[in-house]
Amino acid sequence: MSGALIVTGASRGIGAAIAKAAGREGWSVCVNYNQSKEPAEAVAAEIEAAGSKAILVQGDMSRAEDIERVFRVGQFEMGASTAE
Repeated sequence: MSGALIVTGASRGIGAAIAKAAGREGWSVCVNYNQSKEPAEAVAAEIEAAGSKAILVQGDMSRAEDIERVFRVGQFEMGASTAE
């Protein structure tokens, strides 16, 4: 598979696992994090090491303006999210 994917909460737990798996499968991944930048950077590095593109976007998913910004930046940097 390939395409673009925005993963919220991608710095740890299930979000990190999904982001890494998507990167291994060839997806470009927008790695969203709220406060855990260093773990998010490690997730992005693992995605890039697998040969996929990764970008980091900070945002609190409980705030509407942050949600809009994360999706706007993700779409600008990687194109439309194509995962269903």
